Amino acid sequence: MGTYVVGDIHGCYNEWMHLKDIIESKDREANFILVGDIVDRGMNQKKMIDWALENITPDGKYRMVLGNHEEMKLGWLKRYANKPENELNLSKLYRGFPDGYDFTSIMALHNVSDAYVKRALEFFKSLPLYIEIEVETFGRKQKYVTCHAAVPDDCIDVNGKIIRENIDKPRFTGMGLLDWNYLVWERNYWGNCWDADTIVVHGHTPTASRDVVEMGANPGFIDFKNKDINVDCACCYDVKVARLAAIRLEDLTEFYSDNGKLGESKGYKRDGYKEDMLHLLKTGENKYDTLLKDDCALEEEDSAY
Repeated sequence: MGTYVVGDIHGCYNEWMHLKDIIESKDREANFILVGDIVDRGMNQKKMIDWALENITPDGKYRMVLGNHEEMKLGWLKRYANKPENELNLSKLYRGFPDGYDFTSIMALHNVSDAYVKRALEFFKSLPLYIEIEVETFGRKQKYVTCHAAVPDDCIDVNGKIIRENIDKPRFTGMGLLDWNYLVWERNYWGNCWDADTIVVHGHTPTASRDVVEMGANPGFIDFKNKDINVDCACCYDVKVARLAAIRLEDLTEFYSDNGKLGESKGYKRDGYKEDMLHLLKTGENKYDTLLKDDCALEEEDSAY
């Protein structure tokens, strides 16, 4: 029985069903954690929401954390809902006020009821910011944190656990002033520099995007940095390498909705990150090479400005 973390789905219901079938055909007792962003961009958002409403639970086979696109729907409701919730005409709201993407237009296209929209929003509101998990890897236990975007360096203690009070601490970032929503909005290009061996698994920033590729990512493939795994492989984007991805936490086996048959990138790609992470899983020893130390030093230098 493995634990699989799945990247941003963005309404690509068919790709999710295919990837899930690939994994469950090999592991019938598989457990899944979705990194959020199941809505916006893709045309099958309603199917994806229907599936999530019926299958996602806090501690079951299928779990999910809050993504920035789900958080945006809650923000959309707060911006435009001036009446008490029990008087709110959601049908009029989602038809008359766009949400910045296409969630409201998809809901209108399917002519869904007020009760459906309310149920979807309540589901988004119930999602956790992060999930901490410990799994057996090569005869030892490895700690992971799954969130949508990133975890600040000061939010992991020496034992590798989340420091909740630090999550709520306001901080200036490239995205502006963030507190708890750092975990759903910030972008981490460098990896993580805490002393504990906890690994963060997240999505949010497609590995086909220019900034991630310039930092060594192989476009359309899961990206590994120091104690950091990015599983957003640009599903629903109009690029050749776009596909849905998942990773098995026990041994870092990668799974892709197209079976991973795309060729290797011809661009610059750093070597050794996944090998170093596998070494960490097997031994508990983190191999800080010069490149990783430089990355952490650069991150600290940037954060000083």
